[in-house]
Amino acid sequence: MVRLTAVLLVLLVAGCGGEETAGPPSREPDVTGAVASAESIGGAAGGGGIALLVKASERCIDQASVRATDVTHVYDANGEDLGPEGFEALQPGRRVRVWFTGPVAESCPPQAEAGAIVLDD
Repeated sequence: MVRLTAVLLVLLVAGCGGEETAGPPSREPDVTGAVASAESIGGAAGGGGIALLVKASERCIDQASVRATDVTHVYDANGEDLGPEGFEALQPGRRVRVWFTGPVAESCPPQAEAGAIVLDD
């Protein structure tokens, strides 16, 4: 019985130790388009980051208001995480794919926080 419990415990610990997958999410992005505007936002209690307005290339929405914060990962077109330097590339005209994290405000335009952003070439 002790041996069985030990084996089950080892299997449980091994199953929980998986590596995180690197790169952007495998699902379709929530919005794809060009950055129309990018403005720095406060850094006090609400946290800092960049407020982006993305002109969407999809038909269902024409733009989205996206907040990129310290939890947002910015990737190049090859899926490499650019770290904090990636935020500097979020400039008007830049084509991006954005994956939201958390709730999306059902407003016009929709408002959400970015979990991941891919900079397209």
